[in-house]
Amino acid sequence: MKLLALLGYPRTTGHTADMTELFLQGAAAAGADITRVHLPSKDIRPCLGCYACWTKTPGQCVQNDDMAQLLEQFLDTDLVFIASPVYAFSVSASVKIFMERTLAILRPGAEMGPGGIDRNRWRYPGRGPKRMAALLVAGKLTPEISQPAIDTLRLYAQEMRMECAGVLVRPEACALRFPQAKPLRMRAILTACERAGAAFVRQAEIPAEYLQTFSSPLLADVDHFIRYSLVFWEHALAVQDECEEAGKLAGNDIRILMYEMARCANPATIRDLTANLQFSFPDRDWNYVLRIEKGTCTIEEGSVKNPDLLIRCPTNLWAAVIQRTITGPQLAADPALHIEGDYELFRALPRYFPPPAE
Repeated sequence: MKLLALLGYPRTTGHTADMTELFLQGAAAAGADITRVHLPSKDIRPCLGCYACWTKTPGQCVQNDDMAQLLEQFLDTDLVFIASPVYAFSVSASVKIFMERTLAILRPGAEMGPGGIDRNRWRYPGRGPKRMAALLVAGKLTPEISQPAIDTLRLYAQEMRMECAGVLVRPEACALRFPQAKPLRMRAILTACERAGAAFVRQAEIPAEYLQTFSSPLLADVDHFIRYSLVFWEHALAVQDECEEAGKLAGNDIRILMYEMARCANPATIRDLTANLQFSFPDRDWNYVLRIEKGTCTIEEGSVKNPDLLIRCPTNLWAAVIQRTITGPQLAADPALHIEGDYELFRALPRYFPPPAE
């Protein structure tokens, strides 16, 4: 089965590209013969709106560019897959231009399509793809931000006589560079993406469970998303790129890790505990308080008088503790670590705050 993958992301090393490769791996494993087309690399000019492809040269655009070959590939494939980041609440410019230029496949006159929505008539009976699937990656969190892009893709599928097998949407893209936040959820998201590719080839639609899992949140709530996003872009600005390096820097930032530590508190082990834990990081002049109250843990920035436990150390040292990249003996031997208060409480921290898990 032929699958035409229309790749609408400018950066070939970004989040959309990563997710796309997983989807196409699943499709290939299911037996698809895949043709990849990186749209931003093609010479595809914007539609002129002249309707010459309907009047002067029926079925052919008057512009001499790569679109003529792409139209033939489009007509000769069984399946179409479109991958795009969400830009300005819609698909990327290269995807939109491709859609506009497929006007040549249509012909004058209107007819009613499914759902009572009118559409242009089809020029090539018996040719063209039968199904379409799509993947969107959005930097923001709110689902409504991606909805215009979803609507565009679904309406386009209907206009081009394709069944829409499903639109995968991955929000909060910056969190994809921080798998420590929810390792099991991250694994489930990646697996759902690959299985969706296989289902697209084998079935008439992508199962709802894959769509839901792919969109499932990685960060705890809106406040966590906003905080993480600010830290991420601070590092991206510092390295002058939105890249792998910025994600690594943000993932190791104590301002993120402290909130992850609080989120990972084990209710079972702290159910009988009431304590204030003060963390002081003099290298950045940052202070945090973790308040434990019978099974719950909250975090706030600042200091508290007379904490039950005070931990003072450089940010990189405590980041290593949270990420489990330093052993207990190594930590105890580090002269940069200063502890005041209940030492037994300090010894119990690994039980109270285990590594992130679902």
